[in-house]
Amino acid sequence: MVSFRELQVPALADAYGLVEGVMREHGVPCFLIGAHAIFLQLAADGQRPSRGTADIDFAVMLESMERYDAVRATLLDRGFNATQLPWTLYHQALNVAVDVLPFGEVAPQGHAPFTALQHSFVVLGFSEALATPRTIVVEEGHEVKVPSYEGMVLLKLIAWSDRPEARTSDLADIHTVIVRYFDSCMDQLLSDPEHADLLSTMEDPKLYSAQVLGRKTGKLAAQDKLVKERMLSITTRYMADTERSPIARHWAGLETDNTMAFRMLAALHRGLHETLTP
Repeated sequence: MVSFRELQVPALADAYGLVEGVMREHGVPCFLIGAHAIFLQLAADGQRPSRGTADIDFAVMLESMERYDAVRATLLDRGFNATQLPWTLYHQALNVAVDVLPFGEVAPQGHAPFTALQHSFVVLGFSEALATPRTIVVEEGHEVKVPSYEGMVLLKLIAWSDRPEARTSDLADIHTVIVRYFDSCMDQLLSDPEHADLLSTMEDPKLYSAQVLGRKTGKLAAQDKLVKERMLSITTRYMADTERSPIARHWAGLETDNTMAFRMLAALHRGLHETLTP
């Protein structure tokens, strides 16, 4: 059984317990998202995860901002402090920041409306990525709901495209998913007839993984008109010309062979288009 300790973030277990406990009290579905969701899945799949980040991201399914305000008030009563951003709370004793992001009916256009503070947060794709979450039981006694690997690719691509200059870590996280995906899901992938056509021509597990993840991510995006439009925009603007793509250029710095980064992006692009524009 996997443990939060494997992510090497001392406050993660306590912070998760606090937030999840408050959500349970309010009857609010709660999901762990962000890099921790990726690393926890890797650990559950027998892969050595990277060290987790200092901040922790949660998605909470709500029907109104009034419910969100009630949840936030309870978190403040339990030791969290407000910050300049309305969705970010800081726990001084644990020295940890958490983002609590509302989605669902509260954000029908993909933006969580923090109107009182003149802020909004893009949550486009959350409902699709979290419609069928993966549940990971951890030693600390929690059943942690996280997006699937393809769900994380969807969320990370949209988040990055919203602020490309400030969110390069999202590109690194997508690269991690692609590179580790085959070893994490080998048995499932090799027995899945839906992607058998790629096995016979597979040159490298990374390229296979990129195209399969593209197909699966495209399927998620195609469930909603706005999400599909955003993903098609991303593919047109940032993927079609791989040689000039900022995604490929960033991945090139993570690969020993620069050309592999461009081939991985091309494979991801092919997979996305196969399911976004069948």
